[in-house]
Amino acid sequence: MTLAVEQGLVHLRIVDNGPGLSVEAQRHLFEPLFTTKQPGLGTGLGLVLVRQLVTSWGGTVELETHAGEGTTVDVRFPAERSAARSS
Repeated sequence: MTLAVEQGLVHLRIVDNGPGLSVEAQRHLFEPLFTTKQPGLGTGLGLVLVRQLVTSWGGTVELETHAGEGTTVDVRFPAERSAARSS
């Protein structure tokens, strides 16, 4: 995980070296109730809620994943608004 301020944005990058996601799963990542987990192990609300919160604060969420190669998630927020919320 890295955290940086660049060009007026707070940039959080999370990288994992897990199995990544199939092309089919990528099409549905931000849909409510979609999960790649076994029944009973996930609600499918995680990424939906993350995207809703981040965009409500003026930010963006970008996800890059390749089956067998892991996943990178980039979250960016306006730096000034982030600073105002933390005080």
